[in-house]
Amino acid sequence: MSESKNEVVVDNTVIAIDGSMAAIVPASQNGVIAGEPSSTPQDRTAVHSRAASIKDDDRQHPPMPPNLDVIKHLGEDGRVLHHSRSGGTLINDVHHKDNYNEKDPETPSVDREGSITTVDETQGPEYLSPVKFIPIFFGLCLVVFMISLDNTVVATAQVPIVNDIGGQANIAWLPTTFLIGQASFSILFGQILAFFSSKYVFMVALFLFELGSLVSGVAPNMGAVLAGRTVSGVGAAGIFMTSMQILAETTTVTARAQYMGILGALFAISMVAGPLIGGALSDHVTWRWVFYINLPIGGAAWLAVAFLFKSRPPLGSNKAQPIKVMERLQKMDIIGTVLFTGLVCMLVIPIQQAHQNGWKSITTWAPIAFASVVAILSGLWFKYLGEQRALVPLRLFKDANFVGCAILSFFTFWNSITFTYLIPLFFQTVRGRSATLAGVDMLAFMITLAIVSLFTGILAKNTGHYYPQTVFGPLFGVAGAALLYFQKVDSPLGFQIGTQILLGLGIGTVIQQPILTVQANITDRRLLAKATAFIVFSQRLGGGIGSSVSGAILSAQFPHLVRTMLPAGTDLSRYARITPEQVYQLPHGPERDAILQALTKTMTYIFIGGVPVFALIWIANLILVRIKNIKTQKVTRKIDILRFILRLPVKQTDSSKA
Repeated sequence: MSESKNEVVVDNTVIAIDGSMAAIVPASQNGVIAGEPSSTPQDRTAVHSRAASIKDDDRQHPPMPPNLDVIKHLGEDGRVLHHSRSGGTLINDVHHKDNYNEKDPETPSVDREGSITTVDETQGPEYLSPVKFIPIFFGLCLVVFMISLDNTVVATAQVPIVNDIGGQANIAWLPTTFLIGQASFSILFGQILAFFSSKYVFMVALFLFELGSLVSGVAPNMGAVLAGRTVSGVGAAGIFMTSMQILAETTTVTARAQYMGILGALFAISMVAGPLIGGALSDHVTWRWVFYINLPIGGAAWLAVAFLFKSRPPLGSNKAQPIKVMERLQKMDIIGTVLFTGLVCMLVIPIQQAHQNGWKSITTWAPIAFASVVAILSGLWFKYLGEQRALVPLRLFKDANFVGCAILSFFTFWNSITFTYLIPLFFQTVRGRSATLAGVDMLAFMITLAIVSLFTGILAKNTGHYYPQTVFGPLFGVAGAALLYFQKVDSPLGFQIGTQILLGLGIGTVIQQPILTVQANITDRRLLAKATAFIVFSQRLGGGIGSSVSGAILSAQFPHLVRTMLPAGTDLSRYARITPEQVYQLPHGPERDAILQALTKTMTYIFIGGVPVFALIWIANLILVRIKNIKTQKVTRKIDILRFILRLPVKQTDSSKA
């Protein structure tokens, strides 16, 4: 180690000290060769410029400890591997926009309220060997498969459920209640994970999911089914959040891209296989097994995590001074949870009921308008609580990348749920296919979605790039949704397969990427769970609203088109209360043909709605999402890409500030 008045040079690190600030620069970063006694004045100037840029940051930092002794070398991923100290506190990181450890954006940061956490006191990721990690990851795969299956498994089981226990008027609530439960509690679980061990949160959430599945399976009426679906949705929110948190605790960002690609493929397979499995169980066993099937799968996953995954403190917490359980509970933002639950219900329920109350009714628009008031109140409440206690830290919304990922998640899930429910419904009600065959008919969508999701994850891991596939993929979705506007009662098989492949490309390239993008760009590990939770919340809210909008359009437009398309002289009263599920059972003739055309036309109105949704996904990607290589941590400015395309000179800038 060598030392001068304004800097400390150790093995592979230069620490430049300016007053109370320090810049810690890894070797060979930005052309600075650190750790060499013969470092040139230019090198030192670069380091001190870095320190000055940090000093100018508008955040308040605690003073640099006076007796910093030795920092050993940085590992290949930039993480401090060893250190020693004598009587002083070793600062591990200074929280600022140019994190010294750019090789690892999840490096713990200094407490923003002034306390300094040492390297060995801050809970960080504990990377597991393959022998320990693979069984745990297998358990996570099981539960992700299970909860995503539950998103769509009732798509083909909804008709058998209604035929058995009634509740035709509430059939559209089968997917919506599950999504409301997820959307309302995703963010709460994000905060819970900031205070409690992910292992025990996972086990509690899985218990709730299993309980809800059991209630739905034994339900004597539609009300009980919907109650069980809501409880399962709450559990699913916790399961998905803890699964993402466990990955963050046990893998590097680069490796996580591949694992999330695998989970994304499973997510895609199970979402689209849901109608196939639901149809097969409904046709050949009973619809109740649509819910019973979760019990053994969830039980296996629960045991895997209970016995194989070690309990550990939350990421970014102080291991030396753990918070008591009652203090943790007091820090939970229950009021924020109530506000967000109310916000979700005010947005989803009025849209779901719009076909009954009318789109121009005050009962439809008043709750939606009041939702904006609740959103403002939520923001004020979060600001009052402060970053540590707030359900959603407002600082996250200052990051355009985070906002862009939330928009991506919202609209991607909107289209995903819409098409996953509508495609099998078309085959069942217009083509007269059984529940099982309706699932088979959408295999092109399922296979494409799964393969593309897996491929994008592997591509991101091997190249470090997540951005190209997410910006080009939605354009395929635009084409697929636009073509479905020309859907006919007797459209050929090639048309069905082609449009499904395009939709699979459009959704599969984006469906899991927002979570990876947020986690790869976040600089304060303590916000990781809450940031991920909000992205998951955006997904589920988008799915709930998309499902409600589709159901409302179908319920409102189908009767209207039936009246206008029936042959002249037809007794309209005979078909005043006809539902899509009853159409194919009508006797053959001109009236049946007209009603089938009316039903198909109604669905094309919903299909074409996917075009602006995919367009919004593409625009959010283009404008807001950060282009970053997760292997090299290099950030590419979009203006530089435009300059390159136009053959204009590209300005040389510090990529870390892009």
